[in-house]
Formats: sequence, structure tokens, C-alpha cells
Amino acid sequence: MRVSFLVGAGVVMFATAAVAAPEPIVVVSEDAAFRSALSAALAPAGMVIRIANDTPPSIADITSASRQLAEREQATSTVWLVFVGDGATLIAYDRGVDRVLVRSLPYAAPLSAPQAAEAARMTRTMLRALRVTPDSDLLPPSAEAAPAVRAKAQAQTYEQAIAPPAIAPPSAPRTLAIDVDGGVRMRGPGSDATLTGALGVIWRPDRLGIALTARFAPASDLTGAVMGRISDHSIAVTARLPLRVAPRIGVAATGGLAIHRIALDGTLGTEQVRDRRLDPAMRLGLVATYELSPAIALGFGMSADWLLRRQTYEAGPDEVLAVPLIQVAAGVVLVARIL
Repeated sequence: MRVSFLVGAGVVMFATAAVAAPEPIVVVSEDAAFRSALSAALAPAGMVIRIANDTPPSIADITSASRQLAEREQATSTVWLVFVGDGATLIAYDRGVDRVLVRSLPYAAPLSAPQAAEAARMTRTMLRALRVTPDSDLLPPSAEAAPAVRAKAQAQTYEQAIAPPAIAPPSAPRTLAIDVDGGVRMRGPGSDATLTGALGVIWRPDRLGIALTARFAPASDLTGAVMGRISDHSIAVTARLPLRVAPRIGVAATGGLAIHRIALDGTLGTEQVRDRRLDPAMRLGLVATYELSPAIALGFGMSADWLLRRQTYEAGPDEVLAVPLIQVAAGVVLVARIL
């Protein structure tokens, strides 16, 4: 019974040793720091290096020379580090696929410890690439496992090649946006130029839609025959047609009707004047914007209002005040898509 136990234990130990046998990698390099760093980098993958002193062949003969060296040393791969002038050439060969990878290094001999570690990591990556490891964080597979890994990777590549391309569904167009602008209004009542601001709501901002806009401006002082203040606020309903001229640049043309509320408070001589009028107008506008994000766009806009009825103020036969027929506003525009 004791003999059987010893025999069985020996068989298990022999099998374990056979399974855990390290995989030899032949290294041709005179740089001791590189050899040490490469040994440490490949050890977790169960690989050990064997040093050879062969003379590096020409690039044209590197594949055949690497094959012969690997067969002679009974190794699965070959690594060459060749120094030429101020640089180095790193060559990795895998016997299973019978091909090489070549990389240039900006290092001169001898390598420093950080340079040797970087060259060792690159060698491990090259061996991994030769054996078609899909995960860049994994060590190179063993020579026995490499064919199965390659077959799996090639099958996945084939499935991706024949699969129809995935088409992302188009994003739903926005239905509501807020339009805020601030700038200058020119040719308003009582002033050639004054600050102005507008707040609007846009229905269907990315397609043909409708905008409702309220524009405000501070009252202007009157110093002529009529002394006092006059203000002109408006509200407009316009059709809006956006056009895309570049991936993030768009323009929108607007056109519609506006109502101006003109309010006058002052004196004409000794007479108090308090007048409120509504004046219809045609409005045309153009806005150019740049998309900062899918929901926010910033740009510049202009609009012109043509009052359909001339607003004049008279004292007897004399005209003492007139509101210009055409007003122009320009300023910075912010469009925020909210739905």
C-alpha cells in the first residue's frame, strides 16, 4: 500500500511539473539591463529567456534566421535587440505563426533601467500581438493556447465583417426652445439707438416652426416740443426656417407680424400728454448660431420691423413728434432647447 502511494504521488508530481514547464524564449542582446527586465516581464506568463549570441541578420533574412534560431534552441519565440547609432531595433518572432514584428526605439546602448523596462514591456506587447490576444491587459498566451486564441479572434472578426452595420436610431427632433437675446435697437422713437432685450419661445426649433417673441427697450427722453418719455415694446409671431450650413453652424430666417405698443408720457407746453397706441408691423429676421452642445447654441441675430401705420403726434397744424417707420435690432442670441 505504501509503495502504491509513493508511486501515485510521484506520478502526480511528474505531471504537475510537466504542465508547469516554463516556455523558452530566445533572446539575442548584449544589453544586460534589457535581459533582466525582459525576464521579469515574461515570468508571470510562465516564460523564461535563453540567451544566444548569434549575429543579427539583415532585415530581409530576419524571419528565416529567427525560425532557425527558435528551432535550434527548441523555443517558441525569438527576440532580437539590435543597436545602431543612437537608436535600437526591437524584433519579436513567434514560431506558431512564423512571422515577425519590428519596432524602432530611440535608445542608445547601454539602456538605463527605465529604458530597459519600457523595451521589455514593448516586447511583451509584441509577443501578445503575434499570438492575437484580444485584451491588451493580458499577458501573452502560452504557445499551446495561442492557436485557439487566434481562431477565436479570427471568428469574431469574421462575424463582425459579415454582420450588418448597426444603425443608430435618429434622435427625436426637439419641439420647444427658449430664445434670449440682448443688443441694440436703432431708429426707435425718441432715440437713434438704445439697449434692447428679447425673450422668445420657439416651437420646433430644428424644423420649420413658429416663434413667439417679446422685445423690450427702456423709455427714451424727449427734449423737443414734447417734454417727457416715450417707450416702444413689441410682441411678434413669426415663422422660423432653420438651415444647417456646417456640422455645428446653423442659420434661421424668420418672418411674420409684430404689434408695437407705444406709450408717451409728457407735456406739450402747459398741456399734459398721455398717449397709448398699438401699431402693427412686418418683421423679418436672420439668426446665425454655433452649437455649444446639442441643447445650447450661441450666435448673432438681426431683425427689422416695418411699421404699417405712421405714428405722428401733432399740436394744431404742426407735427411735434413722429415714430420712425423702420426699426432695426441686433444682438447676441442664446437658444436653449428644453424639450
